Amino acid sequence: MKIGLICGDGLPVSGLLTVFRSVYRLGRSMGVFDHMVVADLGYSWRADKTRFFPNGPDSHPYPPWLRPTVNDAIAGLDRAELSAELEDIRRCVAAFDGLVEAERQSLVDRIETLRQVYFDHFRTWLERHDPDWVFAVNLTLPHAVSVTSALYMAAERHYRARRGGLVIWDHDLCGSNGRWDIAIDRRFYPSVPNDVTPLPAEAAHVNWIVVSQGLAREAESYDTTSRPKVIANLLPVIPPGIDDRHHEFTRQLELSLERPILLSPVRIYRVKGVNQSLRFHAEVVGECLRRSLPPPYLLVFGDLDEDPDYGDELVALRDELATEKYVRFLGGVPLESVREADGDWRLDEVDLLRLARATHGGVVFTPSVSDFETVGLGAGLAAAAEVPAVSTRYNAFDEFYGAAGISCTTFETDGTGMTDAAVEFVDVLAGFARRDAELIAGLKRNRQAVESLFPTDPWRTLLDSMNDGTASSDPPVEERTM
Repeated sequence: MKIGLICGDGLPVSGLLTVFRSVYRLGRSMGVFDHMVVADLGYSWRADKTRFFPNGPDSHPYPPWLRPTVNDAIAGLDRAELSAELEDIRRCVAAFDGLVEAERQSLVDRIETLRQVYFDHFRTWLERHDPDWVFAVNLTLPHAVSVTSALYMAAERHYRARRGGLVIWDHDLCGSNGRWDIAIDRRFYPSVPNDVTPLPAEAAHVNWIVVSQGLAREAESYDTTSRPKVIANLLPVIPPGIDDRHHEFTRQLELSLERPILLSPVRIYRVKGVNQSLRFHAEVVGECLRRSLPPPYLLVFGDLDEDPDYGDELVALRDELATEKYVRFLGGVPLESVREADGDWRLDEVDLLRLARATHGGVVFTPSVSDFETVGLGAGLAAAAEVPAVSTRYNAFDEFYGAAGISCTTFETDGTGMTDAAVEFVDVLAGFARRDAELIAGLKRNRQAVESLFPTDPWRTLLDSMNDGTASSDPPVEERTM
């Protein structure tokens, strides 16, 4: 099958793209995916990512199998005007219930004007690349309603007389995403769909999937006859050991392999709570110094340019906490490890988890609001690598990980309990370093639990059903183990 990807979170550090990478590798190993994925990564409508709008970063290490494209349909538009219009429409959509009738009609007209622009883009994009199936990731979450409705129209037209279509793949929905627009003190997205938020239709060319039972329950109340299937995310396979590229990477960043490496596998995005990770790490450093233990490093995956104001706050907080010796901002983690033109290595999520395990480190995952993550992969990634994790107690944590018996150090999203959690986590890291038998057994149980939480078989079934009659397949290839 020829596969396309449309996603509004184009930075490789995005959890959405890293999960898609695992699906891509599975599809290749099954022999059902073509070697290339053409992608629109949302730069032309994510005007809130000011430094990447509308064509993305100047240079970014995407893997050779992923080919991002640009939106030619907006080439003749004024970028500042388009940015302002996209953002104002988003805010009006979030505030729709409070608009008077004249304001609602004006909003509908403005949405329709932009929808035609993006319809022309997606119509041309589908005709040019002719994918059998397109993964449309998190577009039910109403960031750019003109874009989503345009995609639905273009897909209905393109797939009307042929097999294939859209895999509408939601990791968040309206109610689950509690991001707050601090500029106007309002939710970034509406809490429920309204008259101008497009929803997936029940159609032969639409395959709607969500990543959790919680999202499926929320979708039951939506005004559409379509109902999603629940298919949990795929976690990566974490091979044993480290090799030369890991050693070169640690020399580049001046990291000692004698200190634990902690990972904060999130973007620079306020609700992801990197500020809480920095504060927790500082508490851990202080506790380690009091015990004469080696203080750990903290490697933050995100690109400070994604939210420059928040990025500046994080750098200032790191300096205030006096942890600059131990903190590294990685500037965006690539989807696959790559050696750049200057000879430096940039390691992907899998290789960084291998480093954390080799140094007896762990994962720090600290959303700062309770109603943002619908699953959250921090504890899952740690379990897959058999390393310890610490997490804040967001709403979905207990339902998803707690019910499965995952052991994890926790504190509250507002920071309550952080000091006690740091003391506990230092105990855990010390036990990990001395290979405490009970701790190691617990980490193995965590891995077994997440293998049940994130099974592969439902994805195999879905990919086989998508491939049925749509295209001839490439020969199977081995999944990457390096």
